[in-house]
This record gives sequence, structure tokens and C-alpha cells, in this order.
Amino acid sequence: MKKYIILVLVVLLNMCLLYTPAFAYMLSSSTINHDEEIMKSQRQVSAEYTLNIICDIVNSKDSNSFKKELEKLTGKKAPYERTRFKLSEEYELYRPFVFPYKKILTERGTSIYFEENAKDKMKNFRIDTFQDLINNQFVDKKWLRIVYYEDKPVGYIQINWYDDIGSYDSSEWSIGNYHLFNAIETMKDFLKYKKENTNVKILSFDGLAKYIVSEDGNWWCTDGEGTINPAKYKNMIWSFEEIKNNLNNRPKEMLNYFETYKYVSEMPLGGLPFKPLYESVYERRNKIKNMLIAIILLLATAMTVAGIKLVSRIKNA
Repeated sequence: MKKYIILVLVVLLNMCLLYTPAFAYMLSSSTINHDEEIMKSQRQVSAEYTLNIICDIVNSKDSNSFKKELEKLTGKKAPYERTRFKLSEEYELYRPFVFPYKKILTERGTSIYFEENAKDKMKNFRIDTFQDLINNQFVDKKWLRIVYYEDKPVGYIQINWYDDIGSYDSSEWSIGNYHLFNAIETMKDFLKYKKENTNVKILSFDGLAKYIVSEDGNWWCTDGEGTINPAKYKNMIWSFEEIKNNLNNRPKEMLNYFETYKYVSEMPLGGLPFKPLYESVYERRNKIKNMLIAIILLLATAMTVAGIKLVSRIKNA
């Protein structure tokens, strides 16, 4: 009888290990393959569950900003039917530059501290390719889906993997953000025009803006979220080479900032002072454009002066 009970327990344990990815992850994180169909199904369930919560919020009796945003985008008032909410395909989302740090409580307040090993990594950080950027130990991988209501983009849901619970859950969602959808479509149309693969990835750095990147990482655009005028960047697409230097400099900028302001209480209000990547590219392009205009004007002026002198010589001849 005891042997039979032990055998049953062994079989059950093996089944748990084979068919429960969450349990397997808690035993060893290296056993997780997020691309497996069962993991995709778990993320689907998590996204649908979050969509149910969103539906409850926008249909609540209380007035809230999400309900107002949805009404503005759809032109319809509550109640909103759950069956008319849909999710897009799943997009991979990467958050680079997640360097390990410690929070230390002192008499002067909370201090952000990077260990020497992390400091060295930040000082010497360098990428040459897009794959270098998303395939290193300082990257968080997430997943994102666009939310539609009656085929109109009205927001998004972001899904994370959490080690402590060994499962997926939504980490962020938004109703009222349609700029992300527009940026995705802009990039896909651009890639289609160039007859390239239309698969895209999403990148998120510090700040509200997200970046839409081609599968190979060669082409970038942004939703411009968090700016006064997101439409300003609507059709702006740049190459990886244009942004690479800014990406390589960002870890050093982060380190310098936290070494300058060692205590949270000393940090200026308004968030981190770094310019968004898209602003840096925009300014660089404008600078080059203005330089070209100046050169053209100088050449035009020189040609005009030369022409006047030539005409004068002909008349005096």
C-alpha cells in the first residue's frame, strides 16, 4: 500500500513539473520558454481578464477619466458591450537599461546606489547592433496588445511575467491612447512600401513614449506619447544608425544623474532630465537641415553676386 501511495505521488509530481509552467519556473527560471503555446495561452488569459476589468470600469456608475476617453474615441456612451472589445495580435515589448540598484535608507533620506560592478557595466556599455540592445542581461521583456472597441483602437494592455507568483499579469493598461496604434500602422505601412518584413517590436525607455521598431531593428518611429504635440512625430521614421550614439550614451547619462543627485529628495521634480530619443534625432535632423539651407543660401548669394559682376563687366566692355 505504501509503495502504491509513493508511486502515485511521484506520478503527480512529474505531471506538475511537465504541465505547470509556473511551478517549473519557481524551480528553475531557465526552464521557461515564453514562446511555447501554453505560455502564449496564459498571456491571452491574463489579457482577457484585464479586459474584463476595463469593461467593468468603463461601465461603472461612477464618472471616471477612462469612461470619458472611451466616449470621446468611440462617440458612444456607456454601457459598452464586452463582446465588442477585442485584442490585437501580441507584440513583444522590450525595456532596455534596467540596471540593478539598491535603495539605502539614511538619515538624509532614501539613496539610490549602484554597486561597482553595475557602474562599470554602465560606463562601458556599448552596442553595435539592435540585437545587442535587446539581448543582454539588462533588458526586461514584456508583451503588449492593442485594445479595440468596434474595431477602433482605444488603448492597450501590457503583460509581464512575475517571478514571485510564477505567472503572467497585467502591469499597465491605458484607455484613450490611440497614438501607439497609429505608430504601429505607420511603421507597417513604411515596411510594406519598402517590401520588407512587416513584423514589429515595441521598445519602452524611461518616460511615456514607446518606440515601434522593425523586426531587424533597422527602422524606428515613436508614438510621441507624453509630448505636447504627438502628431509632430507622426510620420517621422529614422534608422538605427541615427539613434545608436544616443542609445550608447544613455547608461552613462543615467549613472551621472544618480551620482549627482544621490538622494531622492534632492532630485528635481519632473522626472529624469534626459531628452527623449526622438527629440534628439529630431533636433539633429533639423540642425543638418538648417545647415544645408544655410549652405544653399550662401551658394545662391555667391552665384547672384557673380552674375551681377559678370553682367557689369559685359556692359562696360
